[in-house]
Amino acid sequence: MEKTRRSFRASSQKWMAVCMCGVVLLCSGLGFGEKYSEALLRTHLRQVSEPTVEADPDAICEVSNQVTVNQKPVTVTLSKNKLGASLHCTGGDNLVVPGEQGKVCSAQRDEATVDECKNSAKSQSLKQVALEALLDSSSIAVMKKELKEGLENKGEAWTLHLQAEQLPLSDKSFFIGCQKKTGGEATNCKVTIKVEARDSSVHSNSVTCAYGTKSNGASPLQVEMTEEHNTLKLDCGPTGSIQPTSYESTYCEDPDMKTCGKPYTKILPAFEGRWWTKAKEGSGTVELKIPASSFPTEDRTFYIGCTPKDAGLYPPSRSVTQSTGQSVTSSSCTVMVTVKAASASSRAMNRATIIAAVAGAASLSGGFAAYA
Repeated sequence: MEKTRRSFRASSQKWMAVCMCGVVLLCSGLGFGEKYSEALLRTHLRQVSEPTVEADPDAICEVSNQVTVNQKPVTVTLSKNKLGASLHCTGGDNLVVPGEQGKVCSAQRDEATVDECKNSAKSQSLKQVALEALLDSSSIAVMKKELKEGLENKGEAWTLHLQAEQLPLSDKSFFIGCQKKTGGEATNCKVTIKVEARDSSVHSNSVTCAYGTKSNGASPLQVEMTEEHNTLKLDCGPTGSIQPTSYESTYCEDPDMKTCGKPYTKILPAFEGRWWTKAKEGSGTVELKIPASSFPTEDRTFYIGCTPKDAGLYPPSRSVTQSTGQSVTSSSCTVMVTVKAASASSRAMNRATIIAAVAGAASLSGGFAAYA
């Protein structure tokens, strides 16, 4: 009996040792995993926030050539297909203009010069602006860095990397350039960067409208509202207006948004104005929520959309001459909303509710008559 107890005790100790080893390995494995994850995260953040100097830049301005009258300005277009741009100002003391990190040149005319941008405090028609403010975005990875060969200064490099979600809601443009630190010569080394607006998009019945030349296709965006997915969110942004203007009570019948004005009760008999709500005053975002019990007996369709505030009423696209004097083509965003018919079970339930209500009223009426 004693021998059996000793054997059992030895076995228990072995199992306890195995379990302890497993716990130690698991903990150390977790620690390793956490460190590895942190390392990956640091690497990812570094890639986003610290763009590297491009080996093959979009433009190179050499100090020996930049005062040449024949040197033509360069134009670079950024879009969802090209999200980065770079400029090398090569040669000793050849610097990027503007000099302040994160600033770019915003002009009211195409012929604005780098020299004017550098001395923008004296200009009425040109200013240096923060790129994040111009694109209405944050955490933009833009960098100005010294070009060196050993200890020798070889100029400066300017690099920009955008994320797709940082593309603006309307087309934007700005410019940068190069100029020697000393000497003050006028320079033709100018790079104009045009940023195409993002596409209008739909995700889970949430619509985000944009107004660039290429933001909207020939066909409207499409949304389906059902009893399970009974909410529509429309975001026109701070620079857009909702169309029709009386969207809370009337709808449009065609994608050109020209036939508008009928009340929603024509297609949604149970409609109430409180189904529409504003997310936040001035945000340009509204929401339509149809109660699950109020869906129609057959599919119904209406159109709603957003248009740039400077584009007037309902144009699908038009050319707008801005205060900058530049002709910019904007486009409007149209959404076709299909409200699906209520399911057979919902209709049956509604009929049962109505019958029960009528029966209850009749019973109550009969009770009152008997009492009288």
